[in-house]
Amino acid sequence: MILQEASMFRSSRFALTAVFAAAALSAAACSGNDTPAENTQSACDAYAEFSGTVSDARTSIDSSSTIEEIQAERDSIRNAYQDLGPALESVAEDRRTALDDAWKNFDDAVANIDESMTVPQAAASLSDDIDQIRSARDGLESDLGC
Repeated sequence: MILQEASMFRSSRFALTAVFAAAALSAAACSGNDTPAENTQSACDAYAEFSGTVSDARTSIDSSSTIEEIQAERDSIRNAYQDLGPALESVAEDRRTALDDAWKNFDDAVANIDESMTVPQAAASLSDDIDQIRSARDGLESDLGC
């Protein structure tokens, strides 16, 4: 019976992946109204919920658990997982947007350097734009753990 459950779980992973991808795309499309700070907080909340659900399942499932109890725990984890995915996608989109915006600002600034400026003046005029790229890079690096 447990092998049958494992097989059902594996076969449902594809469906779960498809649902996750659709939810992520939907969340990314709808997250335009939230600020990056709000998206980060939502992701942290969803992560805390997911982590707590996994911990609860770890302590709840033991040798005395019934198949129905195991399935109920799986369902709880699935729901938390499905909530976590879109929240993470929103944060990732915020990081990408910040990097894209920083790059565009820098590229535009370089393209529009006044030709009458000296090199030190031109370099000084770009320092804020470079700092913006560095800040976006640091946020991305922090998320990636590189």
